[in-house]
Amino acid sequence: MVIDPDKNSIQYYKPSPFVITGAQLNLFQTLLFGEQDHLWIGTQRSGLLHFDTVTKHFTHYAKHKEVRSLALDNQKRLWVGTAKRGLALFDLPGSRFMQPSSMQSLFEALPPLIHDITIDAHHTAWLSTDKGLAKYDIHSGRTQLISSDSSHSHSLAAEQVVNTFESQQGQLWVSLYPSGVDVFDRQRNQIKHLTHNTR
Repeated sequence: MVIDPDKNSIQYYKPSPFVITGAQLNLFQTLLFGEQDHLWIGTQRSGLLHFDTVTKHFTHYAKHKEVRSLALDNQKRLWVGTAKRGLALFDLPGSRFMQPSSMQSLFEALPPLIHDITIDAHHTAWLSTDKGLAKYDIHSGRTQLISSDSSHSHSLAAEQVVNTFESQQGQLWVSLYPSGVDVFDRQRNQIKHLTHNTR
């Protein structure tokens, strides 16, 4: 569905049954606009969809069934967070999934469930998982796992990270389950907890 505020109109688009055979087309979980008006759609049961907003053509990539999150880096790679198979990378120019050997440490460190992916202005990828927060420097290839540890005051307040958001000031906000919000301090490379003052 596309809402055009200027024309005060709504347009609906639905993939042809020939594009996705036997799939439940209405279970879309995440959307990402890429370059040149290309829309990427993560579905709950049907993998990855690509929609060309100019030609109105859908393309289906079914390697990973449940796609939870999408992000685009500066190397024209689509980061695909899945519910059962961890992280997948999709090369946009080659229209294919890939697994670079240089990123093997990241692939091996991640659990199967990726809730959310944020790629910040410093070209760092932040992956929200049910086992903590993974930090990956795209340029250096360095991987860091940030987890919850009750004995460490600068660890996450909870183990399960729902999503992250980079503010205009460059702060990384971390949403946690079952409750809590943390902020990542870039200068000290550590987590700060937000506390609620009831007064």
